[in-house]
Amino acid sequence: MKRIFTALMLVGAVALGANAKGSCDVAGTVYSVDTTFHAYIGPGTTQTSMLLQSGNKHLRVFYTTVDLTNPYVKIRAVSGTDMMAGGETVSQMC
Repeated sequence: MKRIFTALMLVGAVALGANAKGSCDVAGTVYSVDTTFHAYIGPGTTQTSMLLQSGNKHLRVFYTTVDLTNPYVKIRAVSGTDMMAGGETVSQMC
């Protein structure tokens, strides 16, 4: 599973700059790759959606790219209810 995730992240990095079709090999299966959505969603941040297809196998890949050198970008770690198990809305965590 970890290898497939790493391969998908690599596919995403390669296809990030292009809004085109291509192909890639993930764990021995060759997929056609189509970038279906790419948008600027905030300062230094973009969101990309890709569709990988091979016969009757379909994978949807969604990822966000963040420019950590952008002065308006700040990363913070938070946890719901201040515990590992539990949940809160984002507004309740801040």
